[in-house]
Amino acid sequence: ALLSYPFISNYMFEKSAGSTIKSYEKQAKTYDQKQKEQAFREAEEYNKDLIKSAVQLTDPFKVKKSNGETLIYNNILNIDHSGVMGYLEIPEIRVKLPIYHGTGDFAICNGAGHVEGSSFPIGGKGTHAVLSSHRGLPGAKLFSDLDKLKVYDKYAMFLHGNNGLSRIRGDGTGRIL
Repeated sequence: ALLSYPFISNYMFEKSAGSTIKSYEKQAKTYDQKQKEQAFREAEEYNKDLIKSAVQLTDPFKVKKSNGETLIYNNILNIDHSGVMGYLEIPEIRVKLPIYHGTGDFAICNGAGHVEGSSFPIGGKGTHAVLSSHRGLPGAKLFSDLDKLKVYDKYAMFLHGNNGLSRIRGDGTGRIL
C-alpha cells in the first residue's frame, strides 16, 4: 500500500484537475464571441500597461499591488469566477493542468499559477507570460517531468476555448523551462 501511494494520489489529482478543466471548458462554451473579445481586450490592455510601465519582473514575490490592482488582475480571463484562466497541456509528458491566477499555495499545488506581474498568456509582441508550479510533490506530478522535454516539444494553452499560437525565440544558448 505504501509503494502504491504516489500512483494512487497522482491518479486522484489528475481526476480532480480534469474535473476542473471540464468545468472550465463547459463555462467557456457559454461565452458568446463579444464576451470572449472583451475578455481578451482586457488581457491585452493589462499586457500593454505592463510593457508601458517598463517594470522588470525580477522577483514576483516582492511585487506589491494594491487591493484594487489585485482585484482587477483576478477578474481578467476569469470566466467562471473560480480563478481558472485556462489550462496548459503538454502531450509529451502527459500533463494537463488548470492555469490559476496568482501563485498562492492553492494555485501551484493544484495546477499552474500565472505569475502576477507577467503578461497574460495571450501572445503579442513584447509579452512574457510566466507560469509556476511544483515539482516532485508526492501527490501530483505537476511540473515534475519538465526535464524530459526536448527543444521542439509542443505545448498548448487554452483560454476561453481559444488555442493561440505562441512562438518562443532565443539565440540557442539559453534554456527555457
